[in-house]
Amino acid sequence: MKKKRIMVSGLLVAICLTVGSISFAAWENWTSYETSTVGGFGGSTTSSHRSCKIAAKDKKFAVTVKDKTMWSAPTAKLVNSEGVSRSNKVVLNDTDKKFTGSGSTAEKNHLYKLKITSALNQIGDDTIKYQFTVH
Repeated sequence: MKKKRIMVSGLLVAICLTVGSISFAAWENWTSYETSTVGGFGGSTTSSHRSCKIAAKDKKFAVTVKDKTMWSAPTAKLVNSEGVSRSNKVVLNDTDKKFTGSGSTAEKNHLYKLKITSALNQIGDDTIKYQFTVH
């Protein structure tokens, strides 16, 4: 009897952990990492992979920079499929850090991409490896 109760309890804990991790992963909805080349003197690039879909009404976005060759701090913002800005800029001044932006005019259930712009004092082309999410 006691053994059966422990097994049932263990099974319930495992189910709760699985459901919780799936819910958290769905909320985050991060893109895969992408490496992009950004031109100097304020040059920009838009993410080329699958866009992120706004999932909630708070309309925030987050960017994680894995690596960058530029010494200055580029900026990032959400854009729609026509390249029109849909958020405030966030400064990407470090690696292995999550940067959160807000002020988004993005709409729920629409797809958005990330536009990264180099600093005006950045000379030459550089690369940046990043991922992003909108929530």
